[in-house]
Amino acid sequence: WESVSVETVATTLGYAEMHSCPELKKRCLDFFMADKNFKKVVVTDGYFWLIGRFPSIIYDIRARVDET
Repeated sequence: WESVSVETVATTLGYAEMHSCPELKKRCLDFFMADKNFKKVVVTDGYFWLIGRFPSIIYDIRARVDET
């Protein structure tokens, strides 16, 4: 977890989804929403990969954005 960053969190989230790791998925989603991370993450290649491979996760992210 220590190596997760703005550049890697989207890909890590995708792998958490792929391998059914709910705790890692939750931590990644929490990271997305922390401070100003969201605006930085959504312009990364990993985020575009995530959109293409796991569109359902985007709904999870949007739901969290709507909660704030």
